[in-house]
Amino acid sequence: MSARKLTKVRGSSGRSEEQDEYWNEGNRLKKFNFDDDDEEDSIEVTNWDGTPSQSAKKTSTQPSARPPTVGTVASARAYRSKTPNTTVKYTRPTQEKSKGAIESNTSTTALVKLEHEKKDLVRQLIQAKKELSVAPTMDETLKRFMLGDPVLLELYKSLEDKKSLLDKAIARNDGNAILAITLFMRNTLKREIFSKELMSRPAAVNHYCSYLRRTSEIEELHEILTILGRTEEAAMLKYRHCLRCAKSAEVRRDSLKDCVKYYFDSDPRLVGETKEILDQISLLARQIIVDENDKKTQDSEKPSIFKTHPIREPTVHRSLTATLYYCCYYHWGEAEGILSSPMSLKHEFKIGEKQYAYMAVAALCRMRKWRDLEQFLTTPKTLFRGPKLHAVIGFDKVVDVLSKNMAPLDALEKYCGAIDDTDTRLESAAKLKLYRVAINTYVQMKDRQQLNDYLKVIPDTHHHIRQYLLNELKKPDIKWKN
Repeated sequence: MSARKLTKVRGSSGRSEEQDEYWNEGNRLKKFNFDDDDEEDSIEVTNWDGTPSQSAKKTSTQPSARPPTVGTVASARAYRSKTPNTTVKYTRPTQEKSKGAIESNTSTTALVKLEHEKKDLVRQLIQAKKELSVAPTMDETLKRFMLGDPVLLELYKSLEDKKSLLDKAIARNDGNAILAITLFMRNTLKREIFSKELMSRPAAVNHYCSYLRRTSEIEELHEILTILGRTEEAAMLKYRHCLRCAKSAEVRRDSLKDCVKYYFDSDPRLVGETKEILDQISLLARQIIVDENDKKTQDSEKPSIFKTHPIREPTVHRSLTATLYYCCYYHWGEAEGILSSPMSLKHEFKIGEKQYAYMAVAALCRMRKWRDLEQFLTTPKTLFRGPKLHAVIGFDKVVDVLSKNMAPLDALEKYCGAIDDTDTRLESAAKLKLYRVAINTYVQMKDRQQLNDYLKVIPDTHHHIRQYLLNELKKPDIKWKN
């Protein structure tokens, strides 16, 4: 054999081994069918020496020689042996085709899963329809209420069944079942029949009224209470609803007037409540006017008390005592005919003397009007006696208010010395460290021993107070009892 032929055989055998390895690698090619003419195959044609052939691309539309057998390695080898001058090399499937195959498989799996779920749901629906075609026993329904299981009350269609079911729930004292059945009857019965059956069952009425309160169905609740004859409760329900819903002062005033007109005047048992609401309406009307006038004064350029003490909070929607304090604070000394006058407020709403005095003292101390306070706490001079300090609330309360408002020392000593009870006076003097008041009290009691002992209580730094005590001990006109 010549060297040229030997070289050709060796080259042919080496290429054959490479081709076998190429065709046996399953991950490089996907299976294909030689009989499939629909898809276009991309074919590279090369010679055995590695040079490209003149027909660089061959499509399935051109006629080609096909092997007698399809889909096996042996048939591919036989086909290549008949065409030794060319090598057929197929490209890998594109990434888009791979993704399309994966998505196709995934969608197929999902469709199969959904089909199984659909069959299960249809089977469950058929079973549920069979079970619910006939109403269960009432005891079983009430048991499901107790266990918290779902209940279908629509299966009870006749009036007798609904009444019996409600009576059994009342006998069991099951509040959830009573309320659910009552609401079911309200939605399925005529208004007259529902009201008649409900009124004959007090337990159902109580549960139903509680439900209406919780859901704020005021009109329905008011009608039920009126039918039951609980007019007082129905009127107070409307009153609270007016207070809760009316935010504006004018709207609240008008709503309260309508409430009194339609729900309180017609009931003689609500005379006391009617008077209280009328006073509230009158106070609200006064607050509106006072706030408007004070706001105009504050916004004006004229000097006024509102410049040094701006209004922190208006009087609207505040209580009577808070309004009285406001009027004493900003409008003390005004004539009684003015709406903002404290005396006008006192007389119209019949405020007690002690309550009025306490608010006045607190407001005057807050404003630090000591002269007005002294004038307020001093009774006028008469033919039989001169002016005298007097406080209907007691000077111990006055001293307490003064101390909380950081009153000056002379004011504290003056009103603490006016306390009638000596023990209370000494207690207040010791609490506020009013040494002069305590000394005067012991001198008034003519208790020399207590006065000597009290000298030890006074600090050494208060020389003038210690000297004052020693001067009191040296007075010859005092008859000491010890």
